[in-house]
Amino acid sequence: MQQAGIESKPQERTREGTAAGLDMDALVDAFRRRDPKAICASYLQLTKLRFRISELRRVRGILVFYMEDPDGNVWLITE
Repeated sequence: MQQAGIESKPQERTREGTAAGLDMDALVDAFRRRDPKAICASYLQLTKLRFRISELRRVRGILVFYMEDPDGNVWLITE
């Protein structure tokens, strides 16, 4: 998984609902496998941490999505 962001700092965070329960790899893997149930389960876990997918699209055949964390930081995630 590649991730780039405008300002992504979730690993530095220690309060409840941040890095401790963060599993972006599960979400990316679910998208790669095109497994709707796994996508839903992974995304629901992230929404508990107040993350949301702000945009999802294909760019030159590659799945690209943007996630926003509770602090407003945006993460670009690609396959």
